[in-house]
Amino acid sequence: MQLNPREAAGRTHRGVEAKPAGSALRRRAPRRGVVAVQCVLALSVLMGAAALIVDGGILMSERRHVQAAADAAALAGAIDLYKNYATHAGVDTPGSAADSARAIALANYPADPANVAVTVSIPPQSAESSSYNGKAGYVEVRVTYAQERGLSTIWSSSRIPVTGRAIARGRWAPSDFAILTLAPTGAAEFNVSGGGSVEVNGGSIMVNSNDVGALKNSGGGSVKASSIEVVGDYTGGGSFSTTPKTGSMPIEDPLKLLAAPAIPSPGNFTMTSIPNSNAKRYTLSPGAYDGNGGTPMPSFKSGDEVIFKQADANSAGGIYYLYKGLKTSGVTMTMGDGTGGMMFYNAGVGSSDGFSITGNASGTVNLSGLDGTASSTRAYKGLIYYQARGSTQDVSVAGNGSFTLRGTFYAPSAALKVTGNSSTPPSTIGSQYIANSLTVSGGGAVVLDYNSGLVAPARFIGLVE
Repeated sequence: MQLNPREAAGRTHRGVEAKPAGSALRRRAPRRGVVAVQCVLALSVLMGAAALIVDGGILMSERRHVQAAADAAALAGAIDLYKNYATHAGVDTPGSAADSARAIALANYPADPANVAVTVSIPPQSAESSSYNGKAGYVEVRVTYAQERGLSTIWSSSRIPVTGRAIARGRWAPSDFAILTLAPTGAAEFNVSGGGSVEVNGGSIMVNSNDVGALKNSGGGSVKASSIEVVGDYTGGGSFSTTPKTGSMPIEDPLKLLAAPAIPSPGNFTMTSIPNSNAKRYTLSPGAYDGNGGTPMPSFKSGDEVIFKQADANSAGGIYYLYKGLKTSGVTMTMGDGTGGMMFYNAGVGSSDGFSITGNASGTVNLSGLDGTASSTRAYKGLIYYQARGSTQDVSVAGNGSFTLRGTFYAPSAALKVTGNSSTPPSTIGSQYIANSLTVSGGGAVVLDYNSGLVAPARFIGLVE
């Protein structure tokens, strides 16, 4: 069939309908740039997020850096306070502690000191724990560093301040315990036997051993203190004034930073006969005895009288430096010539270099530790006996007759063995015991006068905030 021209125009080749004439030349409607705007906005968000991520990481890293600088600076100041505590009692009178703190803080920024601000407060002024504010022996350091921006310069060119703050302690201060046994393990590290009693006037008791029988009180004995704490547990049928608290945290040696005294010049003594007696009277000056050129210690016999000169008598500062320990039994021992007390330092480490004092029923023992009034003795204030670290020789004290010892007994590696006496009122046998272990025996009483004021101050260096 033949199509007319109009029909033919409406057909495509092979029967497909043709598009209207001119449609191939028709263009789509123009776009208005909406996608470009969205891309710009998205890019701004992405740049902002990148700036936060990159600069946030920089600030976190710098926060650790500035805190480490503040910690190190505070410790440097505390060490200076500690070293000069005997002279300035924790007050930065010469300004050397503040100078040390600033120097260490700035040393952490050698390439950019102009952008570091360091504030040192001695004593602290803005501690989180108000107990540190205004207190001698503490250093507060605030370090602020103006950190340069990274990608966040799209918002601002100003630097971002990053601050670190720390408080450190460098001081000597009394501990709150009268008895501390340092052995971390072992049974009966504090052992009371024989029906005797232990009475602490002020202060507490701490037993570091984690054994189930770390504190043993047997034989009907009694223990009296304001508080009693044990890392492990206690056993025995004796009585306690307060129920011991078990599972406590151990306490580290509070005198571990106390250096041994310098070796003094040789001591000397004089000897005279006591009228109408075979006994002798000895007067000893502080100094070194029985070793390295030290004067040989006399061989004391029961009934002898021994007078120890005190701290301000000579340059040895009241310290009797013993190379071979000291053993006395039934000897009267008193102090004379001067004030300030005295201290035995036992440097002996041999098997026969122990230390023992045994009273006499008719005699007198009356000794007091260093009171620290003389500048040469301030580091050892409160100590009456100090045994060399590492020396395991027993330290024995047996009260009898008129018997009074005041001060701290410090034997960190040794066993301290104390026998009370039966006098009325019972005699004072020390103010504080710090030893590896402690054994109290006999039927008498052992009284520690912690409130005497002759207690060795604990040494502290460390961060507290």
